Amino acid sequence: MEPQGPSGRDSVEYLCPKGCRWTQQYREPMKRLKTETFYFHFENLPDPDGWNKTFLCYEVKRRQDQKLLRKGVFQNQVEPYMPLHAELRFLSWFHDTLLCPLGSYQVTLYVSWSPCSECAEELTTFLAGHRNVTMTIYVAQLYYCNWKSPNREGLKILIAEDARLRVMFYDEFLYCWRNFVKNDYNNFDPWSLLDENSRYHNRILQNILKEPMKRLKKETFYFHFENLPYAYGRNKTFLCYEVKRERDNKVLHKGVVQNQVSPCALHAELSFISCFHATELCLDETYKVTWYISWSPCVECAEEIVKFLANHRNVFLTVFIARLYYYWEHTFKEGLQALDKGGVQMHMMCLQDFKDCWSLFVCSETFRPWKRLRKYYLFQNKTLKQILRREMTLKEETFRVQFNNAYKAPKPYRRRVTYLCYQLQEANGDPLTKGCLRTKKGYHAESRFIKRICSMDLGQDQSYQVTCFLTWSPCPHCAQELVSFKRAHPHLRLQIFTARLFFHWKRSYQEGLQRLCRAQVPVAVMGHPEFAYCWDNFVDHQPGPFEPPWAKLEYYSSCLKRRLQQILRSWGVDDLTNDFRNLQLGPTSPPVSSRDPR
Repeated sequence: MEPQGPSGRDSVEYLCPKGCRWTQQYREPMKRLKTETFYFHFENLPDPDGWNKTFLCYEVKRRQDQKLLRKGVFQNQVEPYMPLHAELRFLSWFHDTLLCPLGSYQVTLYVSWSPCSECAEELTTFLAGHRNVTMTIYVAQLYYCNWKSPNREGLKILIAEDARLRVMFYDEFLYCWRNFVKNDYNNFDPWSLLDENSRYHNRILQNILKEPMKRLKKETFYFHFENLPYAYGRNKTFLCYEVKRERDNKVLHKGVVQNQVSPCALHAELSFISCFHATELCLDETYKVTWYISWSPCVECAEEIVKFLANHRNVFLTVFIARLYYYWEHTFKEGLQALDKGGVQMHMMCLQDFKDCWSLFVCSETFRPWKRLRKYYLFQNKTLKQILRREMTLKEETFRVQFNNAYKAPKPYRRRVTYLCYQLQEANGDPLTKGCLRTKKGYHAESRFIKRICSMDLGQDQSYQVTCFLTWSPCPHCAQELVSFKRAHPHLRLQIFTARLFFHWKRSYQEGLQRLCRAQVPVAVMGHPEFAYCWDNFVDHQPGPFEPPWAKLEYYSSCLKRRLQQILRSWGVDDLTNDFRNLQLGPTSPPVSSRDPR
């Protein structure tokens, strides 16, 4: 039975699987506006007076093929009917008449006034519950957006839920005239200062959207902070921040920023830095900044953050990350490593961190974790630790003692153990990773190196080059392990330089060296270029060029080269000169072809 009322429909409750509910009185939309109504209510004056109505022109298209499904006009409903804003009338009509869970819709609204804070909340809730709907809103005028107005926050939360908010310029007014106005085929006659007024409203809107939000909506948080390993459709970054003064732990600033798309793109991290520069902070104070961020920073943002911290030595940054952004890409790994080296404390968000972020930046209700939150956290946390794994670097004194190629250890005597410095490169010479390892508790450095490389899961469809610098040549057991490793990884080219020869007079150790060379793992003695390369790349040293840290470096190197050649020739192994002609150690190493092959 049809409900009775002024519009033929009285009160209908709309229920949605997504949880939406509207119980509202409404009338059907108009097809077009009168000419005088359009000119009066859509005139974009900076400070209009007497405009107490809102008109909303809408278009609904099917997203796949851009087919127009419906269009029309709503206005805000006033007495004698139930008061209802135009935006809510449209949502009620769209939800009841057209919306289908299996469809995909593109909605465009042309509104004489921007949405108030309550309507912005309703629009945001609707979009959060219906991910199959995209919405673009063009506004002729901004509705009461002074500094203290809650309407400013409403516009910001609309953008947070992926609604596109624009100011109407001449082209949009012309489009409305042609499609939503009874124009009797007359041309659109723009009023004076139309473009100037549009620019005025656009400046205000862009300034509003650059401001931090106070809080996130629950739906926005649950969607954008869900810590999925592979999160699709999350093309925004939200950054919740808190700035405290270290002296008394007082909160000075807090808020939420997001990446901006138009008119100029600006990532959330850079938006925070811009906001931070605008605050007046004392240089004599120390500040603790905490971020809760939905995506980890990209490499460009990482560089800017490092610069920011370098210029603000009194600022300490801690970042809690919901998801890692392109964590499998080498450049993004480098960005995270640069942040780590720049002093940023980074952690993946665990359950307690999500609860803290929820209470600080969402609402006072109880946070309800999603399924597999802990499982996803463990995966992302393990990945972050692997990326940030601090490779051991050598102290100057350690290098001077352990890589010393003299026959006898220098005084004061210290036991010389095996250190292994390695660098992994792509076939084209691009570096992937490097590090230093040493023998620990009977677990030889070579074995640790093999385990480290195997844990990287290098792709079989790509070639790699690994260069190792050892303090002692491999023992027979390690030599066999390296041979087996090389055979299991034919796409990997392994080259070894050694500072000293380990038990080179023993037959089994000579066999180990011979076995390596037979397996296409060239072994050579380190000379001045290799020591310099190690110094530049693996030693935490004072600035300046490499100077031999001990006497007779070249003399001992020449003697060891001759001894290695004798060992290899005595076992029938060909000269290794040709194997080393194409060796690429990096930009700091001179051409190997110019070295003495011995």
